[in-house]
Amino acid sequence: MRNSYDNTGETEEYKDFFVCYDEDERCEAIEFFELADIILNRKAIFTGTYDEICGLFDDIEEDNTGFTEYKYGIGVYAPDKDETVCYPESVIVFKKGYYD
Repeated sequence: MRNSYDNTGETEEYKDFFVCYDEDERCEAIEFFELADIILNRKAIFTGTYDEICGLFDDIEEDNTGFTEYKYGIGVYAPDKDETVCYPESVIVFKKGYYD
């Protein structure tokens, strides 16, 4: 298990990403870290600022560490998002219902 609050499935940890599985051992999310080269709509996520990445979506739900966009199943972790310039530390892509 990745942590104490994630007790429903297994997680494999690699150098650049985590793969999260549900209780049926199916992939339900992949979380990428700064070393990964993630491209979304021709924009490199980890080289774009937090504000630039937010601008790629119409309907995000922000909290104090980043945002989640449920329609496309993507979340950005950027704990310094309130700084003048901030870059994401991780990006998660997930299946519908992952956070339910």
